[in-house]
Amino acid sequence: MRHLALTAMILMVLLVATGCSSYQAVLPQQQVPLADLSTTSSYEILGPAVGTASGGVLFWVIPVGRENKAATLVSPGGTVFAASLMSSGRYYSDPIISAAIYNAIESFETADALVAPRVSIVSNNYLIYSQKTATVKGKVIRLVP
Repeated sequence: MRHLALTAMILMVLLVATGCSSYQAVLPQQQVPLADLSTTSSYEILGPAVGTASGGVLFWVIPVGRENKAATLVSPGGTVFAASLMSSGRYYSDPIISAAIYNAIESFETADALVAPRVSIVSNNYLIYSQKTATVKGKVIRLVP
């Protein structure tokens, strides 16, 4: 009986401690039409920027360890400074990706926007907890008055 209880306890520990991991890279799938890029503003490219954010979810609903930051986005067609990741914009509703975009823009003190962002996502999923890390790369620009 004791041996059976020890075996059950070892199996429970292994079940809770194991999980799976995945990687996803997101690139813009559609070009912004040139007519939408017309603007009277000028800008200066400051250079490449990288932003990272991570967080988790406990019991599928409780956010854990997320940064309370969000990137404000301009839709394509508004200005050339739109940070359009995908035409549907579905990835911007994710708070971890939004925080990574914010961190990329904030990596340059005078940056105003992030152009052509690319997102890499690494997810680790366990029985009751999932962890996601998003890394955003793009060019940051500063508006010239």
